[in-house]
Amino acid sequence: MNAEPRQTKIEEILKERAKKLAQRKLQLDQRQLLIDVIVVARSGVHLALPMKCAREVRRVKITKIPGARSPVEGLFQVRGECHNLFDLHSFFFGQSQSLDHGDSTLAIITQHRERTLGLRIDEVIGPRTVYRDELHDEGGQKQLPFVSEVTRDILNIIDIGRLFDELDSNAA
Repeated sequence: MNAEPRQTKIEEILKERAKKLAQRKLQLDQRQLLIDVIVVARSGVHLALPMKCAREVRRVKITKIPGARSPVEGLFQVRGECHNLFDLHSFFFGQSQSLDHGDSTLAIITQHRERTLGLRIDEVIGPRTVYRDELHDEGGQKQLPFVSEVTRDILNIIDIGRLFDELDSNAA
């Protein structure tokens, strides 16, 4: 039995596998990083907030503001700082969900420049890195004024600066 043709065949197979693995590694290396985000959910919508803007997530007790209009939920205090709490549900669906102000509410505190605010969320899904090749918007998700990008798995990436601007214009 001649071992040389068999050895040649094995070497060819291994070289072909090595080429494929090298191509895959090259493709992964060429992916362009878009942003590192924290993924949260609100009313069934997945939102991605830039990691650099997210200060903390915590349960807070809300103080209702008499006469406040949607999307303002109320105020809360963390370590002596007072923050507004906004509910993005009203942006998505046009009305605010009622909030029992006696209970604690899950909020993510975000910061843009020197300003902070709290966003009411239902849950934290976790951190994620988003790459440019994941972007997709056939469903028209970017119609929301503060959504900068949407991924194929319908993750709405929030432009925090535009969100602050939008909330300012609604509060006026």
